[in-house]
Amino acid sequence: DEPVEPQLAFVECDRDADQLQQLRRQRIEKVGLAAPDITGEFEVRFRDESSVGSAVVRELMDVLAKQAFLPPAHRLLISYDHGVNFLPDPAAAFLNPCWQGDFDLLGRLLGLALWHQVTLDLPLHPYVCELLLEAGASDAEAETAMDVDDPPAQDAGRDA
Repeated sequence: DEPVEPQLAFVECDRDADQLQQLRRQRIEKVGLAAPDITGEFEVRFRDESSVGSAVVRELMDVLAKQAFLPPAHRLLISYDHGVNFLPDPAAAFLNPCWQGDFDLLGRLLGLALWHQVTLDLPLHPYVCELLLEAGASDAEAETAMDVDDPPAQDAGRDA
C-alpha cells in the first residue's frame, strides 16, 4: 500500500477585489474554500504578494469573514445591536439570489477555521453558536431554529 498524499486546496486571492465574488467563483470552479476536501493542506497566496504559510491562511480567513460575510449589502448576516453580534439575515432568501451557496461558503469558512484552530473575527450571536454546536439536532430542527424573523428575545429590547 502506498501512502496517501494529503489533499491540497490552493487559492489565489486579490485583496482589493470583491471577496464574496471571489468566493462564488471558487464555488463554481470547486477550488480554494469550495474544494472537495479542505481538510488537507490549504495554501493561500494573495495576488502580487510572495507570502505563504499559516499566517497568510489566517489573514485570508479574517479578510473573508469581514469583507465577504459581514457587509449588510450582501444580505447574509444582520446585526440588531450595531455590529456587536450577527445573526443570519431572514431576508437573505428574498434579496440575495446566491444565499444558499453563500451560506454554504460561510459554513466552509467556519469549518476551516475550526480545523486549523483559527479564531475568526466573525462575531456570531451566541444563539447561532449554540445551534452550530448543538449535537444531534436533525436538519429539520436546525432549519426551523435558523428561521429567524425577529432577533432572539434577549436582544429584542436592546438599542431600541
